Amino acid sequence: MKFTKKQEEDIETCLYFLPTELKKFDVTEEDKRNFLDISEKGIKSDKLGKFGEITSGLDMLVWGKVWRGRHCDSSISNQCLYEAGILDGSVPYFTLLGGDCGPIITDKEGNEKFTHLPIPFSVKEYMKKSLFKGRDAELIENCYQEIMEEFKNQND
Repeated sequence: MKFTKKQEEDIETCLYFLPTELKKFDVTEEDKRNFLDISEKGIKSDKLGKFGEITSGLDMLVWGKVWRGRHCDSSISNQCLYEAGILDGSVPYFTLLGGDCGPIITDKEGNEKFTHLPIPFSVKEYMKKSLFKGRDAELIENCYQEIMEEFKNQND
């Protein structure tokens, strides 16, 4: 089965938000198919581990989706992880999108500076849709483009 671009991006964003210490397995094509059955079609699976346990690539994808929701999705009764920090200015979009998150380098003039480590495109697109219900999409896009331009220049 070939996956659509949207399905591949869904899988990529789930793996991006899964905490590193929970990334214990390789994700197989079968894991992806089973995840999409659960995620898109609501089909129950007996292949999932016990609640809270990660025993396969499928479990990683399911828990990645949970963590993605914790980071970016909000409702009237529930704030996402980043929301308060974005509103009070302590978590700027520049940092969320990978600005100044890379290693410190020394430039030609001998000055030390942070480098950029941009997040994947699909994660940026997900954030544009989900953070504040898409109201900051233009701000997120502009900030990401600035980071990508500087990232391109830092690697020249």
